[in-house]
Formats: sequence, C-alpha cells, structure tokens
Amino acid sequence: MYKITELALKHNRFTQVFLVMLFVLGISTFKNAPSKEDPEILIRSAVVVAQFPGMSPDRIEKFITKPLEREIKQIPEVSEIKSWSRTGFAQITVTVHDKYFNLQPIWDTLRNRMDSMKGSLPDGTIGPMVNDEFGQVYSATIALSGDGFDHHELRKTAEAIQDRLSSVQTVSQVELYGVNEERIWVNAKHGALTNEKFQFKQIVSALQARNVVLPGGVIETDTMQVEIEPTGNFNSVEEILELDLNERESGNTVYLRDLADVEVGYEDPFNTPVYFNGKKAVIIAAAMASGSQSDAFGTKVKEFIAQVEKDLPVGMTLELATFQPDKVNAAVSSATTNLMQTVAVVLAVVMAFLGLRMGLIIGSIVPLTILLTVIGMSIWGVELQRMSIAAIIISLGLLVDNGIVMAEFIQSKVSHGVARVDAAISASKAMAVPLLTSSLTTILAFMPLLLAQDVTGEYLRSLSQVITIALLSSWFLCLFATPALCVWFIKPKIQGCEEGDKEPELSKLQLAYRRFVTVILNFRLSTLAVVVAIFAVSIYSFRYVTVQFMPGSERNQYLVFVDLPAGTKVEESDKVSKRLEEWLLDKKQNPDVVNMVRYVGDGGPRFFLALSPVDRAPNRVFMVVNTTDYTAALDMVQKTNQFIMEQLPEASGQAKRMWLGGSELGLVEYQVVGKDIDVIQSVAKKIELALRQIPGAVGVANDWENNVPKLILDIDQAQAIRAGVSSRDIATSLDSYLRGKEVTSFRNDEDVIPVIVGAADTEKTLEKLFTTQIVSSTNGQALPLVQFASIVAISEPAVIRRFGLERTVTISVKHESLQASELNKLMKPTLDRIELPPGYRIALGGELKGASKANGALFGYLPQCFAVMILLLLLQFNSIRRPLIILLTIPLSLIGAVSGLLITGAYFTFPAMLGIFSLAGIIINNGIVLIDCIEQNRKLGEGVRSAITLACMTRLRPIVMTTLTTILGLVPLALSGGEFWYSMSIVMIFGMIVGTVLTLGVVPVLYSLFFREPAEQEAKLVLA
Repeated sequence: MYKITELALKHNRFTQVFLVMLFVLGISTFKNAPSKEDPEILIRSAVVVAQFPGMSPDRIEKFITKPLEREIKQIPEVSEIKSWSRTGFAQITVTVHDKYFNLQPIWDTLRNRMDSMKGSLPDGTIGPMVNDEFGQVYSATIALSGDGFDHHELRKTAEAIQDRLSSVQTVSQVELYGVNEERIWVNAKHGALTNEKFQFKQIVSALQARNVVLPGGVIETDTMQVEIEPTGNFNSVEEILELDLNERESGNTVYLRDLADVEVGYEDPFNTPVYFNGKKAVIIAAAMASGSQSDAFGTKVKEFIAQVEKDLPVGMTLELATFQPDKVNAAVSSATTNLMQTVAVVLAVVMAFLGLRMGLIIGSIVPLTILLTVIGMSIWGVELQRMSIAAIIISLGLLVDNGIVMAEFIQSKVSHGVARVDAAISASKAMAVPLLTSSLTTILAFMPLLLAQDVTGEYLRSLSQVITIALLSSWFLCLFATPALCVWFIKPKIQGCEEGDKEPELSKLQLAYRRFVTVILNFRLSTLAVVVAIFAVSIYSFRYVTVQFMPGSERNQYLVFVDLPAGTKVEESDKVSKRLEEWLLDKKQNPDVVNMVRYVGDGGPRFFLALSPVDRAPNRVFMVVNTTDYTAALDMVQKTNQFIMEQLPEASGQAKRMWLGGSELGLVEYQVVGKDIDVIQSVAKKIELALRQIPGAVGVANDWENNVPKLILDIDQAQAIRAGVSSRDIATSLDSYLRGKEVTSFRNDEDVIPVIVGAADTEKTLEKLFTTQIVSSTNGQALPLVQFASIVAISEPAVIRRFGLERTVTISVKHESLQASELNKLMKPTLDRIELPPGYRIALGGELKGASKANGALFGYLPQCFAVMILLLLLQFNSIRRPLIILLTIPLSLIGAVSGLLITGAYFTFPAMLGIFSLAGIIINNGIVLIDCIEQNRKLGEGVRSAITLACMTRLRPIVMTTLTTILGLVPLALSGGEFWYSMSIVMIFGMIVGTVLTLGVVPVLYSLFFREPAEQEAKLVLA
C-alpha cells in the first residue's frame, strides 16, 4: 500500500495536477450536484377501488372487500393489505415488500387479478380499479382563484393550464383538485307525472331512445362508399326540454318540460371544494419528472406561472400553495452551511494548535477529502440531501484523525533527522494498514444501513454510502496527498521554530498524562472497577433518556385535520371549517400566517413524501398552513389546537407539525383486532377512555368514527309479489328517485356531460317517498311504497376497517409534551388489565411500530457486520487478545453519550444513534493505532509498561487534537443546526470528551493486564 505514497512522491508533477484537478472537479460537481430535501423513498403501495352505490358498509365488506382481499393475498410480493368499506365504496391499500424495486410487473399482476374478479362481484359493481400512482409526490401545488368568477370559468381555465403545464419538460404529471363534474339534471315533478299518467321510467326510456350517436351504415355507388349518419343526439339543453314524450288521448303532445325541470349544473353536493386564502380555488398539482433536479423544476414552474399570469383574465390569480423546491433549497442550504461552519472551525482549531504550516497541511486534506467524496457520490448516484450531508459531518472526526496521525508521524521522523521522503514512506508503511483497518471497521458499523431491507433503510442508505466513500477517500488521500504535502512544506528548522511556542504547553500535558498512566497501571483492577461502575450507572440512567425515533421537520408549514361526526354533509363540514379558516387568516390575531389552503371532503395531493393523504369523506377537512418561519409554525400549532378545542365544539381536530421519516412524530396507535364489531368497539372504547384521562393527551380518535343512522325499508314480499314488483324494482326505483340515474350524455364541443334523471329536491322527503307513485309494476302500473313496505330505523358503522384481512379498530393519540414511548409506558398498565376473548388482540402502531420495524431491519445485518469487523481486527493483529481490548472499549462511548443526553435534555433519536456509531468508529481507530504503536515499541526492545507509556505519549497529541477539533467543529451544529443535528451533536461532543479520556486510560490498563511483563508471565500463562 505504501506504493501509493511512492507514486505521489516520485511523480510530483502528476500529484500536483491531480490535486488541482480534484479541487476544480470537486467544486464543479458540488455546484451542479442534484439536491433534495430528503433521500427519495419508493412508495410501494397501490390502491384498489370498487363501488356499489347505496350498498351498506357490512355488505360492501362481505361481498366486495373480502373477496378482493383474498385474491390480493395470493400475490406473493404483497406484504400488507389495509381496507375500508363505506356505504357504496370499498378501498384497499396494497403494499409490497420493501425488497422489491421494480413495481410495474407487480401492479400488472394486481390489475389482472382484479379484472378477473369482476365476474365474481355482485351485478352493478363498478370496478375494481387499480391506482398504482398512489405514491406520486406533487412537488408544486398552485392555487387558481379569482373573485367574481364562477366554478365553470375557474375549471376551464385550470384545465387549459393543466394541458400547458403537462408539456413542461421537468413535469411528469398534473392533477386538478377542487373541480366539480358538470351535470345536466332532469328533476321530475311527480305531481305532473301523476296528472299526465306518466311513469318515471318512461322519461328514462325516452331520453335513452332519443339521444343516440350510432352509425347508419354505408351506401355504395359504382366508384364510392358514402357513410350515412342519422341525427338524434341532443345539441342543446333546449332540445332536451322540448323532447316529445307521448301523445294524450286529446292529441296534444307532452314535452319533457311539462313533467320535469332541466338545469345545467354540477355534482350535488360539491363533494370536494377547495379554498385558498378563503376564496374558492382549483389546485393544480404538478409532479416532478424522474431524474429532474429540484432547482430546474422550480425554475421552470415559476417561469411557467409568470407566463400564464399574463394570459389570465383580470382578477384571476395563480399563487403557490406549496412549493417543494424552496423547501429543498432551504434544507440543503442549511445543511451545507452547517457543514461549511464545521469544516471552518476544524481548520481553525488545527492551525491554532499545530501552527500555520502544519495546520494548513492537515487542514487542506479535509476539504480535499470532502470534494473527493462529492465526486464519489456523483458516480454512485447519491444526491445532496439531509442524510448524505450528515454522513460527511459524521465522518469529519476520522478525516481529521487520519490526517493528524500521518502528518504527526512524518513530522516526528523528520524532527529526528530522517529525510522527508524516507519519513513519508516510513509513515505510509507503518500506518497504511492500521488506518485502513480502522476505516473499514467504521464502514462496517454503518453497513447495516446499506443492507437493510426496509423503507427506513432506504431513507438512510445514502448515509452508509457516503461514509464509505468519505472514509476510503480519506485513507487514500492520507497515503497520497498528506505525505506529498509534508515533503513539500515541512522544513525541520521552520517546524522547530513553529513548534517551539507550543512545546511547553504540550510538555505539561504529556507530563500530567505520564503521571496519570503510571497511576492507573499501578492500580489496574481498581481503575477497571471504577470504569465498569460508571458504565453500569450510564446504562441504568439511559431509562431516564427520552426516546424519539426521528426529530420533527423544520418546515415553515403545519397541517390541520378537522373531523366532524360521520354522516355530516359536506356543506356542514365546509361551514364549520370556514370558522377556523377565517380565524387563521385574521392578520391581527395571526400575523405569522402567510397563506393557507383548505380541502373539504378530501385530503389533497401528497405534497411531501411522508404525507399519506387522508381518506376522502364528506365529514373530513384538511388544511395546509404556511407561516413566516419554523418557530412561528410551532407556535401556531399550539394556538390552532386551542382554537379547535374552544371554538369548534361540534368537531374534533388537531394541528400537527411536519415530520421526518415514514411515521408521524409522537403518534401512538393501538389496534384492536378481532371478528365481532361489538367486541372490538367495546375494547376500543376502554382504551379511548383511558387515553382521555391522561392529562395532556390530545387528538384521541377512533378510525371507525361514530355509528350513523340508517333506514331499513322492510318489504312485505307477499304484498310486493301481489302488486307485481320485485325487490330489484323497488331498490332501483328508490335509488333513481333519490340519488338520480345517469341515463345518457350530452355532448358539446369539448365535454361529455352526464344527464341525470331524478326527483327534485323538494320531492325528497320521507313522506313523499312513501306516498309518491315511484315504483312500476310488471303490468305498467305506478305504485307508492306505502302499499308494500315500512321503515325501520337502525344505526350501523360509518366505516369498517380491516388490516391484514381482519377487522381492526385503530385508536390514535398524541401528547402535548410526552414522546410516543413515554405515553405508551403510561398506558401499559391499563392495556395489561384489559381482558380479551380468544382470537382478539391489541397491537401497537404509529411511531413505535415504525421504529420497531425499522430497527429490526437496520440491525438485522449487524451480527454479520460485527463478525466481519472482528475478522478484520484479527487479520490486523494476528491475535485474539488485541482485538478483544478494542472491542471492550467500544461500549465506553455510551458513558459520554448518555451523560450528554441527560445533561442537555436532548432526545435519543436515530441521528443520535448514528452519532454513537461514529463515536465507536473513532474509539476503534484510536485503539487500533495506539495498540499498533505499543507493538512497534515492543519490537524495538521496550518492556510492556515502557512500551505502553511511550505509545501513550506518542498518541496523546493526535488523539487530543482529533477530540478538540471534532468537538469544536460540532459546537456550531449543536447550537444552530436545528433539531435534526442537535441530538447527534450532543452525543458526539460528550461522547468524545468522556470516551477519549476513558480510552486513553482503559486501553493501556487492558493491554497491561493481557500482556504482562516476563516476571508476571511466569505466574500466569496467557494465550498469545
């Protein structure tokens, strides 16, 4: 391996040009590197939807949902099936195993299986249909609004914008939200029908027979073929009104206008209205094309908006509701700034302690290593994002340590009269393998992240990739660039002068450390006993550390979820949520609110990766509120929750801050699983009651919601048969009367508009339902329902939810101050007291389930990686005892980490765990180099104790330098880096302080116990 150093020194012009090119290419790659806020995760879910208008939830579950679930379960790649059944609607979410990346063949199989099921479902079922774009993220949502414009004008303008935006190069897909489908309503007047002796079905038949678009055949001449096209389709609404239905005995014609009102309108009610800043709007959601850069996408979209605004009618506006590129730029800029600050502090500390010349040599290696890492990231396809930048920061300690070790070795040799080239080659021969071993062991510590078959592993994979690139780059440059720079710039005379000022201070430190080493070597067992006791206290104290899987997001946005009782009309949901909207937009009360969008009856688009849009339902409202900054968002979350609690008594709801990773921050879910609805709901109510009694618990919700009223039409079958009507006749007549029936379509120049025949709103009362002659018998007579039916009122679940093919009620909750793990601890005694019948169980969901699943996947390969790590150490030392010494020191990093978390009150998050991994790498590195130094001293004839003392003196300066530079470099990150970096910085700062002190003491003590002086060896034989 020293050949790398020989190459760099022998071909110095090549080395110089290589370093210059590395610098230029690295800067260029960094500037042009694609960037994202977070690593990209493949959403492995699709949605299957089927409809049967009017069918109850339990019948939907029995006849549609369960058969579809059983068929889906046959697909081997499927890992999870969730479903819900509402009146007339079934939705099944299908998730495949995380190890699959090519999803299209799986979705094709799913689609084929669903198509094959159509013949097995009840007649009249619509679907099932498969939506495999469920995971699409819409990076920009644009609000189109305007005072004085009706919905038709907004919709037509939005559709035109949709077509234009779809052609933009960086845009892959554009969807509209808040649009209502046009309808032509034919509202029958049943009084007129009775007077004219017409039946409802006659109107339906007349419309269907008249409005046709059919070919009329072909006439052939001697030389030509001429198509015949008969007229018949409606060309205007007036033609529908003037439809000739029949003739009375008097000979007068009956027109449709005599029996019904015809009007052009929209779906009634408007199921999914959207508001932007309180005004009715249409949201235009744009997804970024695969492979596009966020900056380029953002620029193109903003340019597009500027162009379109010029063509809009006066008073109509386009505004950004959510815009991912700005969030990406802010996140990457913040992370990059943190990295630059850390590097700057590291360089300043190195130069301050080692002098200008030596400091510049070591300091230049750090940015060169980072630039080489960026180039490696580009080759490997790793983008600049939160995790990849975190990996570089985590690696900084080892990057600095490698440079210091190599430069100090060369400087020491040169100061003893060895020629610079010889000193450089000697350093390379001595340190190449130990430094490579320490780098590889650290890489192996992070390797489980790369190998994990889990979404969280996918999220963190780039961290392992970048650490691998960074440490191998550092090792290469330590052998290639550091020796060359030392040969070019170290001068014994100048070096001696520069270090002269530092020597007294270092000599005092070395003298104190020598005395410390002497004491602990004289009291080895006592020293180890103290260390073990401290370690035991730390492990015990960890129970007082608050655990949180991932920190919260620092976006200047927050989300608001408002739920009204199931069965609430969308108009009422709109009315209630409007009060909250008006309060939020009141600048006097909430000056920090910039703008907001409100989705009624719908969850809107998935505008960031971790968001799973809420199910569409008329009683649900979803809002996105943009604020001036992140702290304002945190304050507004509390204010909004208080307003909902005090001012919206008819609704339940919660404002939530954004989160990182796949699970919502702080969310605890309890899933009650079983067959009988009454049993699982009874257990769920006990859990709900217990949660509501916990002070500070908020957002307690049951995802089955409340039961809703239902009217059962009890048909006297004997009477119905005598009257000549069937159950099907009654059901279809009722549905057409109340809901309306699509009988034909009206075609204009651009659109195909359904024509719906039904009763007028004034006719849709229970009294008229029974007295109006709406059912047609087999002999053509119109009959009222009262002759053969009665009404029975019952209640039924609004929705039936299933998980893993079993009925599952999920109770969710968050706490104002406690984390998910703490809240679950409070609930555990209550859960233990609940007696469950056989076949029923309570499962844990939410953040804790996500964390457990992720940790299981991430640590699944830890034993294998640890085994390879041991083999590497055995290969390095060809000994059992020497690797054992290093392995015994690794847990010492926990002492400082736990102390830091307790002192600062920081949470133990996943980034904090990554900090512990980094600490372990640094401790392993220090241990390997220290033991290697002891071995070299012993080979020179030194006794064990003397070799230990000399090695400790030699390694003291590099270890202290690495510790100081890393700690001071992390201080800005801890103070101003934000939540994501805080816990990791605290763990590394305190861990390095305590871990370094303990390592400098424990390794010498363990070595002296494992390798005794010859006199001691006579008393006890130790395996070599």
